[in-house]
Amino acid sequence: MHYFDVHQHYNLMEYRGRKVEIPSGLKQSEYFEKELVKTCKEHESMVAVNGLGVCDNEMIPMDMNDEVERFFKNNEEYIVGIAYVDLDWDTPKIIDSFYKRGFKGIKVIWTKKPYDSKEYYEFYKRCEYFQFPILFHTGIEGIPFGNWKDGAISFNMNPAWLEAVAFDFPKLNIIGAHLGYGYYPVACALAKSIKIGFTDAVSEKDGIEKRGNLFFDISGSDILLREVPEGGYIKRDIPVSQVIWGSDEPLTRYEEIVNIWKDHFSKINLSKEEQDKIFYKNACDIFNIKY
Repeated sequence: MHYFDVHQHYNLMEYRGRKVEIPSGLKQSEYFEKELVKTCKEHESMVAVNGLGVCDNEMIPMDMNDEVERFFKNNEEYIVGIAYVDLDWDTPKIIDSFYKRGFKGIKVIWTKKPYDSKEYYEFYKRCEYFQFPILFHTGIEGIPFGNWKDGAISFNMNPAWLEAVAFDFPKLNIIGAHLGYGYYPVACALAKSIKIGFTDAVSEKDGIEKRGNLFFDISGSDILLREVPEGGYIKRDIPVSQVIWGSDEPLTRYEEIVNIWKDHFSKINLSKEEQDKIFYKNACDIFNIKY
C-alpha cells in the first residue's frame, strides 16, 4: 500500500509534550528532513510539507516557506511543497510567486474573518487559476499561537464557511483539516451535500469532477484519533471519495497513526480500494499526481 500524507508541518519533531532526541551534530531541521525522507522510502509515501513550521526547541509557529522550497526541490520524489499564506497580511499576488517557485498548494489558518469573506476571494481566484489546492485549518484551535493576531479565532475557521468558497470556486480543490475538529457532523454534511450538488448540477464536459471539490483530512491529535473512529463518520456520513489521510504529528508517530486508521477501516469493512483512496489516491487526484 502507498501513502500520501497531506498534512505535515516543516520541522515538526517535538509536539504535545513528546520529546525527540536530536543526534549530536545535527540541527533539528536537518534531522527532520533526514527522518522524513527515510520514512517516505520505508512506507512508499509522499508527504505534503507546509511552510507553517516550528522553531527548534520551541513550539512557536513561523514562516518556513524558504526551507520547504529547498527541501522539496531536493526531494521531489517524496516531498510536495505547500506554502503557508496569511490571508490578512499577505497580498494575493504572493500566490503567483509560489506557483513560479514550484509549490503545489497553500496552507491557511488563523484568519481575522470567516473563510468566506469576500476580502479573501482574490487569493482563492488565483489558487483556482493555478490549480493550487488549499489546505484550510478547520475547527477549534484552542491554543495560544494565534493570540498575537487580533481576531484570529476558531469561529472564523468553522468548516461551514467553506460552503460558499466551494460553490463560488468550483474548480478549486479545498481540503478542510481535521474533519472540522469539534464540528465533525458539519464537515461530513458539507462534503456529502456538495458532492451531491456537483453530481446533480455539473456535467463532465465542464471539466469539473462530479465528486465535488471539498475534502477533509483526518489528521490531528489523540482526541481526533479517538473521536472520529468512535463517531463512525467515515463512509456512513462522509463519502470515502471526500476523505484524505494526513498526520499533523511528529514522525515518531507515523506508523502508530497509520495502524490506528488501518484498524478502524478494517472494523468498518472498508475494501482495499477504499482504503487506497483515503491513504493515497484521493490526494494524488487533488494534487494532479499520477499513481
